[in-house]
Amino acid sequence: ARRMASAPPVALAGQAPRPAQRATKQGEPYLIPEPAGPAAVIVLAAGAGTRMKSRTPKILHEIGGRSMVGYALLAARSINPGRLALVVRHERDLVARYLNELDPEALIVDQDHVPGTGRAVEVAVQAPDDPEKLAGPVVVTYGDVPLLTGSLLADLVATHEREANAVTVLTALLSDATGYGRILRGDDSSVTGIREHKDATEAERLIREVNSGIYAFDADVLRDALVHITTDNSQGEKYLTDVLGIARQAGGRVAAVVTEDRWQVEGANDRVQLSALGAELKAELHAGIEKG
Repeated sequence: ARRMASAPPVALAGQAPRPAQRATKQGEPYLIPEPAGPAAVIVLAAGAGTRMKSRTPKILHEIGGRSMVGYALLAARSINPGRLALVVRHERDLVARYLNELDPEALIVDQDHVPGTGRAVEVAVQAPDDPEKLAGPVVVTYGDVPLLTGSLLADLVATHEREANAVTVLTALLSDATGYGRILRGDDSSVTGIREHKDATEAERLIREVNSGIYAFDADVLRDALVHITTDNSQGEKYLTDVLGIARQAGGRVAAVVTEDRWQVEGANDRVQLSALGAELKAELHAGIEKG
């Protein structure tokens, strides 16, 4: 499944950085533009997080002195998106106020009564005044995946663009994939589908590669597919995973970027998972110090 402290807002490295300046022959500075990133990053942050058993919204829980959504914003900003949107719903006013202090340039989008990750992304895509002008890669990630790095997101976007994919999925290799959606691949290594654990055959349950729920989409493919997604399923939700099948039916290629570092795609649904993520972060920081 895809996660307040009263600590002051964290400063975001990479937020609204000042471009480098150099002098011209006339003594006037000129600006060196930053490398272009994806068209947009959409961070899904609308979940209630009831399993946290806390009055604090899930994404505002902290590890290592920073909120989970603070880490998510750091990773998102580090790839320099044209737009950064966060989709909220649970404890909307509290979360929106926190996010506005954390990153004033980010767009806060409200998820409506229609449930599902597909609908959350849809409202974010429709939110700008000129949604039709959104062109290029659109990355979708989560506010409760704190150990995801900007470098892995950059790899996802680079692969997506280099291979001219319609959709690129970030996947992980797990020693025990129980409960996760398995990645199905064709002979050409493209992704042919995602099979939920409960629907998987015995052979499919042996697959170790799982869906992280983090994607890079072509903006046009995403916009067109979202129109065709319905809530006609057992949960009555609009599923973002449905975009993959629609993209393939339209002739687009769906591929994957694989990580063996499962911590980068782990979310926190309860306090046990939050504690485990905190322990992993501490271990990584300690290992970094030892390396000097």
